[in-house]
Formats: sequence, structure tokens, C-alpha cells
Amino acid sequence: MLKPKGTFRGGDSSCLLTQIIDNSDAIRAFDAVYFYTNGDVAVAVAAYPLGGVVVEICDAYGHAMSPTKASNYDAPDATIDTSVNPFGVTVGSDNETDDGVVARVDIDPQSIYSGDIEAAETVGTTVSSNKPGCWMDLADQRTLDETTATRTIGTGGQMGGLGTDPSDSGNILCYIHESEFFTLGKVLAET
Repeated sequence: MLKPKGTFRGGDSSCLLTQIIDNSDAIRAFDAVYFYTNGDVAVAVAAYPLGGVVVEICDAYGHAMSPTKASNYDAPDATIDTSVNPFGVTVGSDNETDDGVVARVDIDPQSIYSGDIEAAETVGTTVSSNKPGCWMDLADQRTLDETTATRTIGTGGQMGGLGTDPSDSGNILCYIHESEFFTLGKVLAET
């Protein structure tokens, strides 16, 4: 998962966008997401620009959904999965027209995260990913693909690396490098 670690500006302030979750999607807090397909929140995939990172999942009335307070939300078709941490939500096939479950997404490219890497990979193996200045893609919405790390100008990657997380040596500190909102023109020019 992509755990928030503050911002380049210091503190925890970020730029949040609240948007409905795409029908039938399964999302957890700290998942990377994008809006590219139809404007709704969908889990990120490798190589697409990122919309941001989910910080909270809410019902149509803005109440944060909770695995311990099912009565705190009104989304009859949403299923909460408490077997994962943070808990996950799978919305119904009519979420966009009926239930209205939304995600609050941090879209700020200056937010910093501690990113898990794929289990079989090691920080620092590819182009010194343990040091600042490389870019890499996601393996999925929750993990970085360390093997895609590059320092070649113009090739880019979804996330920018800031080196090993000092509080978790198996993670890389990172930020959104290819953003749907802040660098899309540059990303499209590179493709």
C-alpha cells in the first residue's frame, strides 16, 4: 500500500478530490487510482497516469465508511471486507446511479508516500532505487514495481523515488510523477 508520509511542503496538507467509485470496483484506502476511463475512481494499472491515492471511502452523504460501524453508512450494495488492512470496499454494480459510494483522493503530486514493493523484489537492486531520483511504475494499485526503476530522462514512470524509507527499509519513499491532473500534457507528449 502507499502509506502517507507528509508532503514536500511539510505537514499533512494535501489537495483532495471526492469522486464516485466506478461500478463493481474493489478499493481500499491507500490504493493508487485513476479517472482516465470514464471520470470515476478506478484502481490504477501499470503505465497509466495516476489520479491520486485514496485517503478515505465515504457513503453518498459524506460519512466515512467503517468496518466496525456498518450502520454509519447507507450503501446497501457495498460489501466491506475486513479481512484486509486497511479494510476494503467492493461497490455494487449500480454504485454510480444508486448507492453513490465515493472515494476521497489525494491528487497532490507533492504528497509523499511509503510504497511497498513487490514481494520478490529488493529495494536498491535496479538503478539504485534506494537513492533519490529514479522513476518507476506500479505493479498494481498497492505496490511499486522496483524492476521498472529508471534514471533515463524522457522514459519516466508513474511514481518518483526519493530513496529507501528510513522507517521501513523494504519500502521506497515516493510521490506521484505521472499525474492525470498536473503533468498529463507532458506524459502524453512522451508517449
